[in-house]
Amino acid sequence: MSDGNPPGSSPHPKSLLERISHFLTGEPQDQDDLLDILRDSQEKNLLDSDALAMIEGVMHVSEMRVRDIMIPRSQMVVVPRDAELETILPLVIEFAHSRFPVIEDDRSRVVGILLAKDVLAHFQKLKTLKVANIMRPVSVVPESKRLNVLLKEFRTERNHMAIVVDEYGNAAGLVTIEDVLEQIVGKIEDEHDEDDVQEYIS
Repeated sequence: MSDGNPPGSSPHPKSLLERISHFLTGEPQDQDDLLDILRDSQEKNLLDSDALAMIEGVMHVSEMRVRDIMIPRSQMVVVPRDAELETILPLVIEFAHSRFPVIEDDRSRVVGILLAKDVLAHFQKLKTLKVANIMRPVSVVPESKRLNVLLKEFRTERNHMAIVVDEYGNAAGLVTIEDVLEQIVGKIEDEHDEDDVQEYIS
């Protein structure tokens, strides 16, 4: 009597190449199967661990929505539309952000985006200009937008920040291209931002 394999089992475990080929045939598969193949590749030193982490991040991003990573409205660092540039300069220096939402009346009404570099470019006119004079148009996105779609829009529109709006059109928070990229590559430090601002005004 031969030692046969249990019914339904393969005589030998599938090799990595066979599993990849199986995946490429178009037969029903899911994301977990693909991740298993990639992790096997990493264990066999066919794939860098950093590359694996990045691929996993990309796949993770495709399942996430803006609401999952946005900065809530209550935590946004904002500037009033009618404020004089001179009065908001300390805030620009303190937080060292590159962009600030511009509000009218309250935080739920974001009417523009103020770039720190624009404030510095008008350094000689701080006493005569208001935020409204130099603010830029604001981009808005719904809370339900998928992160992979948002990232593509950021790239094609060469935009770095968007205001997240709720079902009523009110600002619910903000999201930046950095927030999305951090889901793929990990935390990104902005160590040079504050130094750049301080150097410009000194």
